[in-house]
Amino acid sequence: MKADEVPEGWSRLWSVVKIMMSKETLTQQHGKPVLCPSGLYTHLYRLTDSTMHLNPPGEVIMVDTPIELKTHLGFVMEAYGNVLVTGLASQNRQQFDCAWHDLWTDRSEGQPHLDIWHGQLLVNCRKTVKHQGAWALDRSAKSLLIRRGFSWIG
Repeated sequence: MKADEVPEGWSRLWSVVKIMMSKETLTQQHGKPVLCPSGLYTHLYRLTDSTMHLNPPGEVIMVDTPIELKTHLGFVMEAYGNVLVTGLASQNRQQFDCAWHDLWTDRSEGQPHLDIWHGQLLVNCRKTVKHQGAWALDRSAKSLLIRRGFSWIG
């Protein structure tokens, strides 16, 4: 399913919002300024105590801008065969050639560090996925996994 097919709406703390950028806009990604081209973009927000006053309320978790898509380009270019992408959905015990783990955590709410969740997911999928990668995994954690025999992709 393409992001533009996802309807706007709310589900508990989560919302999907369509935002039209009528002109190229200066924004930030990972603390760095980037230019986002004009277009209609689908945003996934998560409501928190510290972001409920914003408009739209919540913090952006995912968006389908070219900038966001570029962060996953390494995996996309190397992936092949039967591919699993984790994130908001659960997995099954089907065999996969490649997996990309795109998780997010909220440390302010006491959730584990992102590297811990990614590490657990990588280990849990080891028997069902040949090659794996994870968004924003610390380089030292990635190196440790490779030394322990993980086939890294992305």
